Amino acid sequence: MYEISNFLLSIYEEAQQSKTVDFVNFAMDGVKKMLGFNSGAIASLGIAANGELQVKGGFAYNCSGEEKIKARRELGITERYVPGRGLLGWDPILEKGFRYRNRAHAIDCNTLIEPRVAEYTRKTSVSHALLIASNSFADGGFRTLSLWRERSQEEYIAEDVSLASFILPHVFMAQTINTKLLEKYTPDCDKSYPEPIICAMNGFMNFINEDAYNFLKKKFPNWMPPFLPKVIFDGLRDNSLRRFDGAEFFVKAILVDRVILVYIFERFISNKLTKTEIMVAEFLAQDATYKDIASQLGTSPATVRNQAASIYKKLNITKKSEIRAALLFGAH
Repeated sequence: MYEISNFLLSIYEEAQQSKTVDFVNFAMDGVKKMLGFNSGAIASLGIAANGELQVKGGFAYNCSGEEKIKARRELGITERYVPGRGLLGWDPILEKGFRYRNRAHAIDCNTLIEPRVAEYTRKTSVSHALLIASNSFADGGFRTLSLWRERSQEEYIAEDVSLASFILPHVFMAQTINTKLLEKYTPDCDKSYPEPIICAMNGFMNFINEDAYNFLKKKFPNWMPPFLPKVIFDGLRDNSLRRFDGAEFFVKAILVDRVILVYIFERFISNKLTKTEIMVAEFLAQDATYKDIASQLGTSPATVRNQAASIYKKLNITKKSEIRAALLFGAH
């Protein structure tokens, strides 16, 4: 019991002082010492309007989350929420976890009857699985924490399930605290930013709030989470400002250690500035000189000066220091 108490205290302390990836690795390292597993993952799941279960993001531990999601899709493993009946699909442990929240459940994958799920466990080298699902969020979504063992003789026993039911809900709670404290890594000048999407360096989303998720789904109907829409990720990666400009919105990224914080803004000035003027305004908001901007855009300082004058007039502002607020909140 002393070891468990120390673990719980440590993850809450770590949640308040570590970056997201570091916190998840720390928490999973601690869980591994007590429960033992070869790989694991924390997934953020949502329920679409048609009831389909969607993976919105997550963290993989000692495995590739992308490969596991790809394998499920290739095998056609899906789940759907039906009011009054619960989660229906191919995966029995996920169905049970959804029905009985905040309680761990284990399964011997060698006894699976459904061929697709059995094939999935073979492809991903899983012999025994343990899963717990969190309580629903306001939007109906929830998180799962899964632990996987490779050897067929190393099954999860009743004591493992009982221990997991006690400690894993605390991992969910500590993770929530860690996510909410992310704003302390955001520069002071950006405190007006909304809650960020948290991404790995390859665009794989670890966290996305419901508003941002619905916004992107509306703008990109064929988008396949948990990766950022490719056009946005490519734009952020290839742009020196780490910015993507859409007709009705723009996206800004900040690199924090091994995590990308991605912020989405609906555009308030799209009907006032041209695309080039928006780019110039963004440079000006970062206190760049006309010469620097001209070099970035392949034009002349005189041209940039004229564009700046046009920006000031259209936004009804008089100085460079007012540009940032106009970009974020629109001009009056």
